[in-house]
Amino acid sequence: MTATETAQARRIAELEALLASKTRALSIKAGAAGGLSVYGMGRFPTTLFVNQWLRLIEYIPEIKIAIAAGSWKDKNGTPIVLPADWIKPAK
Repeated sequence: MTATETAQARRIAELEALLASKTRALSIKAGAAGGLSVYGMGRFPTTLFVNQWLRLIEYIPEIKIAIAAGSWKDKNGTPIVLPADWIKPAK
């Protein structure tokens, strides 16, 4: 391999690592029909009406408990480490 090819291969590896490490930014859009959509969590937006978002927000403590109680992995099989300030499940 020439020096140029080696440099190109290194640069490609750096860019692939950068793409793999980036998380998609979330964005929000209010629709004309009254829905509020969150983009960037998956292939399609998550859309709920405001009253549904309010119910979901009130339920966050229970969602955190359920998440903390599980043993979760990302799509690559890497264990997901929860933030230290999350609610720990009762044992």
